[in-house]
Amino acid sequence: MKERMENNGNIYFEFPWMKMMKFVLLAFPVLLLVCTVFGEEQQFMIPPFLLGAPESDVKEMKELFQRYANKPDSQLEAALEEWVNGKGGMIKEKYNQFKANMQLMHEKAALLRKAMAENLSPEAKKADADLSSIGKDKTLSEQQKKEKFKEYLRNLSPAVRNELQAVFYAKF
Repeated sequence: MKERMENNGNIYFEFPWMKMMKFVLLAFPVLLLVCTVFGEEQQFMIPPFLLGAPESDVKEMKELFQRYANKPDSQLEAALEEWVNGKGGMIKEKYNQFKANMQLMHEKAALLRKAMAENLSPEAKKADADLSSIGKDKTLSEQQKKEKFKEYLRNLSPAVRNELQAVFYAKF
């Protein structure tokens, strides 16, 4: 069911999945960043494909994430694929479904992000594209991405930074 919305005299419709995508795109990464920055000892979040798996498998996964915490995403993904393929069975089946769901979510999120960025100034569009590229760069570790984000945002003009915040953080 879609919801009729009005913004500055313009009428548009918002579908329920759009609210979830806004959360995935905007709030979830912010929450993860806050937990990473302010959490002394990070809590390990069990991936959905390991729910119901033996404790030993969960422990192995936690250790894998710890070993690859400061390595590029591509190395973590390769190690994860290797581990899952080695486990096989239900873990592999659930993992493949998880990957398919994540891919679908990323595609929907990209469409939503594109729609939200349509009315940005050219400078803000460039900044959004640059920040998105940093986030997608699999040659960087999460820590390196965080540092690049901070550096990039620090060098943005206040006007562009405010414009991005107005569009992406105030749309809940």
